[in-house]
Amino acid sequence: NEAFARRHWPGANPIGERISFQWHEGPWLEIVGVVGDTRHIAADLPGEPTMYIPHAQMTWDWMTWMSLVTRTDGDPAALAPTVRAAIWELDGTLAIGRNVPLTRLYSDLNARRSFATILLGVFACLALVLGTVGVYGVLSYSVAQRTREIGVRMALGAQRSSVAGEVVRQGIALALAGVALGVPAALGLSRFLESLVYGITTRDTVTFIAVPILLLVVAGLAAYVPARRATRVDPLQALRTE
Repeated sequence: NEAFARRHWPGANPIGERISFQWHEGPWLEIVGVVGDTRHIAADLPGEPTMYIPHAQMTWDWMTWMSLVTRTDGDPAALAPTVRAAIWELDGTLAIGRNVPLTRLYSDLNARRSFATILLGVFACLALVLGTVGVYGVLSYSVAQRTREIGVRMALGAQRSSVAGEVVRQGIALALAGVALGVPAALGLSRFLESLVYGITTRDTVTFIAVPILLLVVAGLAAYVPARRATRVDPLQALRTE
């Protein structure tokens, strides 16, 4: 493969070169082609140097095994008896090992990484929920503390829409400050997640846009709902309370 060629013939064409497992004793095998790297160990690890040898040329006892890969459009398990019968038709003495779909092999290979990713996703969702509830609770409480102030302003002639709009703008401004601090921090920490995913960027644009928008919407609602409630307070009652 390409990794093998890069290691032993860097910058040169390996086709036509010969290699041997027995040092100078041979047999010598001639390289007739170079193929792309295949990730056998894990999807996030580079391909290891590999050689592909015709089975008829494998004269070593420790290389007598063979893996047969069959492509099917249907259920792979349903095809297993047919493949087994075809193999035994060629040689009935061959011992056949386990029949495993590639999807299961891939899932078993990435089981730990998948579990860590799912667990991290659950924690991320919980963090988003807690953050949303926290933003709503803090802003709602802070606006509720200004109920008397809002009532007094209403008694002095302030319009309900202008008072509610000002409170909402202040709440969104606080949320924007939090987003301005949180997004760069999230971008910086996302590189630690690269080992858990493969072929997917950890700096997903949609996520980094959708989550701040969600928090801003929650902040706006958290400020608007109590502000609207406060603007309905009787101004005379607010003045007597003051």
